Amino acid sequence: MHPDPFEAKEFVFEKIVSGVRVYDSEGNPLLYAEREGVSKLGKEINVYASKHGGSRILTLRPLQRPWREALFLWMPIGLGFEVVEPSGEPLGTVRRRAIVRIIRDEWFIEERGEVVLRIIEKSPIAHVLRSYFFPSKYLIFRGGERVGTFEQVRRFTPFTYRMKIEGRVNSKLLVSWGILNVILSVRF
Repeated sequence: MHPDPFEAKEFVFEKIVSGVRVYDSEGNPLLYAEREGVSKLGKEINVYASKHGGSRILTLRPLQRPWREALFLWMPIGLGFEVVEPSGEPLGTVRRRAIVRIIRDEWFIEERGEVVLRIIEKSPIAHVLRSYFFPSKYLIFRGGERVGTFEQVRRFTPFTYRMKIEGRVNSKLLVSWGILNVILSVRF
C-alpha cells in the first residue's frame, strides 16, 4: 500500500452502491469516496482513506446548487466542484463544459483560476451511445500534451474504470475528477 495514495500512476475506480472505491493497479485499496444524501448533484462528496471512516482526505463541494438538477438529473450539464483539503484550503476546481456536453463530454481542471488539465471524451459517437453500448474513454491533456487516459472496463457489475497517468500532474485533482465522473456517469 502506498504511504501517499496519490503517488500511484494507475488508479482503478469501482462504483458501489454507497460510493466509489479507488485501488492501485495491484488491487490495493487507496481511497473511498461517499456522497452526502441520495442526490448526485448539489451534495458534497467526501474522500476517505478507507471505507471504514477515519479522517477525511478531500472534499468535493459543488460550486453552486445546480438548478438543472430537477430538469436534467440524467444529464447534468455545466456543473463544477471545488476540491478542498481537510484544512479548508482549496486545491482547485473541476468543471464540465456545458455547451460541448451534448456532443462530447469535456472537463477542465483549474488551479488558482488557470486551466491546468483538459479532459475530453475520445469519441462523440460513443458519447451518444455510451450508456447503452460502448464503454467510455477519456483523454487527459496538459497544454497540448497527452498525460493520461481514463476508460471504462467493460464489466456489468461492478462498474469499473481505469485511469493511467503518464505525465506530471496534480493527482489529487485528477483523482477527484475520476471520482466525480464515476458518480455522475453511472445510471441504474
